[in-house]
Amino acid sequence: MRRAFSLSHSDICQQDADGSTYELYQLPRDPSRSEGPEARRGAGLAAVFVARNRFAVLDKTQQILIKDLKNETTKRIQAPYNSCDNIFFSGTGTLLLKCDDKIVLFDLQTRKILGELSTPGVKYVVWSNDLKFVALQSKHTIVLATKKLELLATIHESIRIKSCAWDDSGVLIYTTLNHMKYCLPSG
Repeated sequence: MRRAFSLSHSDICQQDADGSTYELYQLPRDPSRSEGPEARRGAGLAAVFVARNRFAVLDKTQQILIKDLKNETTKRIQAPYNSCDNIFFSGTGTLLLKCDDKIVLFDLQTRKILGELSTPGVKYVVWSNDLKFVALQSKHTIVLATKKLELLATIHESIRIKSCAWDDSGVLIYTTLNHMKYCLPSG
């Protein structure tokens, strides 16, 4: 008996007078059902899955709340810095935290920082298919790093970077307003 859940945030996250909210949807087993799924809502700056049946929420008090699929808090963890404003997926049991002008790899079990990389203005995080490499995308820069946040290469464009994706052979393909370009993890 499998149930599919969808966590909607960022494109998902809605701003209102009190802050941001997230919605957790349980998708029906039979997609032909006419009724829409019931949403479970909560407040938080960002939300992301950290395991098959757990997700993390960064709240406005700089706590990371680990929640189950019933939207009940199972664990509270204080963020390592008081200036975190976003969280990103980084594999089971870890999170990437955006704090000031750096990205921090944080282990949720040991509550320790595993890696840190100075990268201002990160808006998107794109992982390679095997989770060995990560591309940290900001408005004009892409920073390539390993899973442990060891710097591999920095790409700077004068024109805004629109998107990036890893192909199956480990090459990062990215687009600007006028071009489609590529970069190898070796730079």
